[in-house]
Amino acid sequence: MRCLTRLIVVAAIIAVLATIADVAARRLVEDRVAEQIRSSQGLTGEPEVDVHGWPFVTQLISGDFQEVQVTSGRAGTAEGLQVDSVDARLREVSLPLGELISGTPAVEVGSVTVTGVVPYSTVSRVLAGQLGSGFSDLDVTHRSGDTVTLSGSYRGLPVEVPVRVRLNGTQVVFAVPEDAAASSPALAAVARLVSVRVAVPVLPYGIRVRSLEVTDGGLRLGASATDVRLQG
Repeated sequence: MRCLTRLIVVAAIIAVLATIADVAARRLVEDRVAEQIRSSQGLTGEPEVDVHGWPFVTQLISGDFQEVQVTSGRAGTAEGLQVDSVDARLREVSLPLGELISGTPAVEVGSVTVTGVVPYSTVSRVLAGQLGSGFSDLDVTHRSGDTVTLSGSYRGLPVEVPVRVRLNGTQVVFAVPEDAAASSPALAAVARLVSVRVAVPVLPYGIRVRSLEVTDGGLRLGASATDVRLQG
């Protein structure tokens, strides 16, 4: 009985130590990958990296990971656009241990999905640049559904119009609904000026924006790609 008890205790200790080692190795790799992403993408802050799946060590040795999640409170694009609440999911990730240790890993990814929110402060700034000097003090807020409210002034006169937002290929289209534009000649004139198209920023690694949702916090963009190679 004592021998059996000792075996159980030893097995329990080994299990605990294995779990601790697994967690420690996971955290070490997550920190290394986060630093690689920060430096390669020029981020001001380090993103949070979570490697999913257990046990981790077997994934590390094989170089094949089930899913890697990368999140960042704020990021940006080459066009200087602010993007909040970035969440990237990388599935079927191939990351050879030797390349991870060398610090220049080339990562093969089966599929990537990314979501991020462009805040209305950024949307207002982009529209101000598109609409020209006649408009000033522009402010964009969520109205309902896929429609926002654009308020401000046009040539000194107050303006407040509903604007529908949708994704059309590689462009975000802003347009005043026809029924709203037809409600008055003045609004119809403003509607023609407000109807603009903004090019979607080009994302790295062939990732394409494929969905847009108008939310209270901003425009939530969804992007994805398959068979991606991330060069460190």
